[in-house]
Amino acid sequence: MTMETNGSTIELSPREARIQKIDQEIQQLETWIDASKETVASPDSSAEDIAEANVDLETFTGALGKKHAEREMLTDAPEAEITGYIELGDDNDEESEIGGSVESDR
Repeated sequence: MTMETNGSTIELSPREARIQKIDQEIQQLETWIDASKETVASPDSSAEDIAEANVDLETFTGALGKKHAEREMLTDAPEAEITGYIELGDDNDEESEIGGSVESDR
C-alpha cells in the first residue's frame, strides 16, 4: 500500500497500512458516536430516534474499543507478523468479514 505525503509517495509495510486503516475506522466510529450522541441530546428527536441512537451508541462504542485494542496490539508487538484482518460491517453486508490473527515469537 502507498500513501501520499507532501507531494511524495511512500510505500507502507503491511503493518503500517493496517494501522492506517484502523485509524480511519476509529475516526469513522467516533464520527458515528458523536452523531448518535447529538440525536440523543436533541429535543427534536423522537423517542424512536433516541432508542435507535442508544443502540447505535452501544454498538459503535464496543466496536471502537475493539479497534483501539487491535491497534494497540499491532503497535506494541513489533516482531509480530500480521496474518489476517478484521473488517467492520453490518450483518447484511456480504463484504463484511471477520478473521485473522497476530502471531508473535514472544
